[in-house]
Amino acid sequence: MTRKSWQNIMVLPLPLSLVLFGVLAGGATSAQTESTKQPQKNSAIPSSTKWIEDKVSVRVESPYLSVSGDLVLAYTLTNKTGQDIDLDFTENPRINMKPHEPTRVFLKLKDPVSYSQVTPSDHFLYLVDTLLAADLPVLFHVALRVPSEDKPSWFSSESSEDRLWRLLEKKLGNVDSIAIFIPDRQLRITLPVPGRPKK
Repeated sequence: MTRKSWQNIMVLPLPLSLVLFGVLAGGATSAQTESTKQPQKNSAIPSSTKWIEDKVSVRVESPYLSVSGDLVLAYTLTNKTGQDIDLDFTENPRINMKPHEPTRVFLKLKDPVSYSQVTPSDHFLYLVDTLLAADLPVLFHVALRVPSEDKPSWFSSESSEDRLWRLLEKKLGNVDSIAIFIPDRQLRITLPVPGRPKK
């Protein structure tokens, strides 16, 4: 075998090994890219480490349908912080001399277990009450808008109770609770979604 033909044999495996190494390195890079992208999906969810949860006690009351036909979730909240809490969850926040972060609302989903943020512009729900007076149990209401096609008609034989629970299942069937975050106070209030009483 001449020296020239030996060089030709040795040169062939080198590009192949470089190709294989490039494929493996590229796969590792794409895996790293996927893993670094993952936390960004949940970037809107407030970190659980800084939120205080035991300063507002919650008791679930019976939900009901309002006169306008909207679904209303009712709770008794007791603000134990020693100071009034003012919730600011509107499309047009009040003008305030002191800069502040507005109230944020999330739905905790059952399947898959995750959080979905609700904004005032979604027109999905609104907080009927905005002031939690210090050290007083107060009735607190969250209203969910019901479209006109789901509101009762004269021809419906459905009872108001059945309609209530049907609407609740339709609107919040996959929701475990409503989480209200108050950034200025680092407070989190968790409102469980009520279930239909067993007969």
